Amino acid sequence: MKLRIIILILALIKIALSTTCIDGTQCPGDQKCCATKDGFNCCPYTSGVCCSDMKHCCPQGYTCNAKGNCVL
Repeated sequence: MKLRIIILILALIKIALSTTCIDGTQCPGDQKCCATKDGFNCCPYTSGVCCSDMKHCCPQGYTCNAKGNCVL
């Protein structure tokens, strides 16, 4: 019984610490949802920046160049 309660609490914490994208994709923590050609993916950087190429993302404070590379 105690194990079930612990698992339930951990599941609720995970849900509370995630972001839900428009298509239902769950991104952990405060990772950003980035649109792709096939839906949405999570940017692995906290408060990341989605690139317009719909393939890459950059850490906060960076911008994406035309090739999807991150630059200051």
